[in-house]
Amino acid sequence: MLTVAGDCLHTAEFQLGNRKQFWCVYGNRVVNRYDLNEVFDIKGENRDNCAEVCGWAYKGSDNQHWHFEYV
Repeated sequence: MLTVAGDCLHTAEFQLGNRKQFWCVYGNRVVNRYDLNEVFDIKGENRDNCAEVCGWAYKGSDNQHWHFEYV
C-alpha cells in the first residue's frame, strides 16, 4: 500500500480509514481519492532515474502529470 508520510510516498501496511492511502488515476494525474488537489509529484522536478515521488498540492507542472500505457 502506498501512503504519504511527511511529503514522500512510502509503502505501508493498509490501515482502514487512512485517507492518505487512497489513490486513483484521474486523467493524467494520480490523485488522492479524498482530496483531488493532492497528487503524485516527482520531487524537485527531478528527471533522473529513481527520483522520489511525493504527495503534493496540484500546481499543474509537468512533474505532476503522468503517461499511462494500458496493456
